[in-house]
Amino acid sequence: MKYLLLSFFATIVLTACGQTKDPDKKQDTQVSSSIAKNVNASEAMAIMAKQGVQILDVRTAEETSHGMIKGAVNFDFHSTDFIQKASSLDKNRPVIVYCAVGGRSAKAMKQLQEAGFKEIYNVSQGYDSIK
Repeated sequence: MKYLLLSFFATIVLTACGQTKDPDKKQDTQVSSSIAKNVNASEAMAIMAKQGVQILDVRTAEETSHGMIKGAVNFDFHSTDFIQKASSLDKNRPVIVYCAVGGRSAKAMKQLQEAGFKEIYNVSQGYDSIK
């Protein structure tokens, strides 16, 4: 009986420990064979050097009037048709997404992943880190 109880409690503890998540820990997401990853400026530059990479600027028109990454397309994240416009990009080619400081682009990355994009990279420090 003692071993049965010990075995029961050990199973509960091991199962519970396997499901613990740290809500403050930054994690990259991999869902249904897609990649959604936060990258720093140097990682973003290395990815942009590859052929076929799409660059998506999700800042407002006012923000982009002060400059954009060469080759980027701009779809304002706050526009009501953001995901519809972004879906005009090729979902099977890598996408680098950026905004001013990384917040909107992180949200955009999640929406792009949910829309079926296979490989998305968010520039976590934003435009100023890579311009």
